[in-house]
Amino acid sequence: HDVARAVTLFGAGVVVLPLLGRVSGIDGKESLEYSSHPQRASGGLMDRLDLELKFGSLDPHRLISELTGTKEALEKRLQSLGNDELQEEVLALQDWREK
Repeated sequence: HDVARAVTLFGAGVVVLPLLGRVSGIDGKESLEYSSHPQRASGGLMDRLDLELKFGSLDPHRLISELTGTKEALEKRLQSLGNDELQEEVLALQDWREK
């Protein structure tokens, strides 16, 4: 039941990323971050661009941080962003919601 809930909330990437991570030698929570995976695919594995296209702009690690963080932490992070970065954040969240 927990896996089904996680997939419902975070998408299939929450299951696929750790599996791909193992193949690439990435363990633990780091496997939930796109940036931990190879920039270029080798041996038929998905690269970072493939991951973003398939599972959305926000990786599961980032979504977990967003959903479990405090209001103060969110406000502080948003204040540190420029207009372009804030626009990217909004578009990434909209993309996640649609997938």
